Amino acid sequence: MKHKLKKILLLYLLSGMLFVSCSLEEDYATKKRYEEKMKISHVSFGELLKNKKFSTAYSKVLQQQSLTNKTVMEEQYQFTIANKPVKVIETESATSYTILINRAIDDVNSFENLIVQQLNSGETTANIIKYVPFQPATIESYFLNGDFNGNRTVTPIVYNDNLINSTNKITNICSTVCTTLCYDCKPNYSSEYQTPHTPGANCPTSSISTSCEQVCVTYDDGGGSSSNPIDITGGGGTGGTGDLDTPHNDSGNNNPIVTAPVLELEEEEAPKKTPCEELKKLINNIESKDAISNLEEHLLEDKEYGFAYEALPNSSDLDELHPIESLPDEPLKLQMGNYIGGNFIGANHLHPRPSTSGAVPMFAADDVAWLFKVAKAHLPDIPLSQKDFSVYFLTLTVGSGTYAIKIKDAPKFYTFMSTNYVSFKYGLERKFDDLGVMAFASVLEKEFLKIINKNADSGIGLYQLKEDKTDWEELVFNPLYPNSDPVIKPCNTK
Repeated sequence: MKHKLKKILLLYLLSGMLFVSCSLEEDYATKKRYEEKMKISHVSFGELLKNKKFSTAYSKVLQQQSLTNKTVMEEQYQFTIANKPVKVIETESATSYTILINRAIDDVNSFENLIVQQLNSGETTANIIKYVPFQPATIESYFLNGDFNGNRTVTPIVYNDNLINSTNKITNICSTVCTTLCYDCKPNYSSEYQTPHTPGANCPTSSISTSCEQVCVTYDDGGGSSSNPIDITGGGGTGGTGDLDTPHNDSGNNNPIVTAPVLELEEEEAPKKTPCEELKKLINNIESKDAISNLEEHLLEDKEYGFAYEALPNSSDLDELHPIESLPDEPLKLQMGNYIGGNFIGANHLHPRPSTSGAVPMFAADDVAWLFKVAKAHLPDIPLSQKDFSVYFLTLTVGSGTYAIKIKDAPKFYTFMSTNYVSFKYGLERKFDDLGVMAFASVLEKEFLKIINKNADSGIGLYQLKEDKTDWEELVFNPLYPNSDPVIKPCNTK
């Protein structure tokens, strides 16, 4: 079927913007933006199906008729839900769910989102938006001047019979697409975040801005099927500012499509996990919890014991744990080097009673180095900027309890290891020699934190397992009172 595009109205695009800007400058602020307060969250599709509000809206979509009088999941709309977090946008008037979808035969030069929107009035709308960028798919090239840099097609899923005339062909469709972007760019960010980008889980609320544009299309009255998607072009580049007539909205759809595009790209910012959340997994996992209890039973022996953890391939989920052997002639030294690389992401170990073994009941500098090596060697093909460093861990069981070290800030940790590790190792070993192995646990905790933060933030955190083994607490160094005991900060994980 032939179809003709009516004039496309690009609202409020600024003329003369010939460069990419990452800040909301005064001139850009004149562009029309969606003014409602909003909250953006990222939830897996499986979790959303347990949500009554979403499941009610989504079930309506499944029951609606497409433009070819077929159900959504029939041939025309056949797709699968991609394994990507759903972006949930809550405003004062509606809740929007943006879902990445895949086809049996995907176009490598485009991506598609299903947007299910539930209005506070109870009405549910659904649209499929296909994005075709002008340039190769990178975050840098997707969004320019606060808009999508390419063409879009919008395929509405019929929720209003007024969309279709008596001959079962669309006569006129106007859609307002409001695209939400993040403007949290900073000079030290990786290159892909030097431009406005689709908001990840960590975009500050103050950095979120949504701009809208209205576009329309009509179909010829000639024969053929009306099953083709509705073309919506525009978005990106410098846009245009000509005097264009605003097309009349005959669709009955006066509600804007509010969306934050979900990209296929791996570079898209993903929700960050916290060290506390990852530590909680250890005590919620029966095998790892038993492993810690097993180490407690060996504390009175003059020998080190430990367990190394493998993750599932290309994942951070725990798979197997392996007993760590000690050196044949040195029972107080574990062969930790055998558990670096591959799928290894962490380990448990103990320091035996100090009175007979001479082992200091606190992490050594070599322990910190091992954590660094494990994190660096795991998933080596993934750029460091995209790695989830919260998953790596090393626990230490001693007479006073079980501790853990975790990576809180990867760039700081990498800087620390490259510039301060030697002085840290020397200072820690000298301090522990001065204190002696029988020093109180609180003293060792304090000195460990003081030395590891002596010159700069090391980027790692020190945690202690609560006595009831239900959760963890972070031990925080207080630079204002460096000689005081560490501040205890509850993890409060669920």
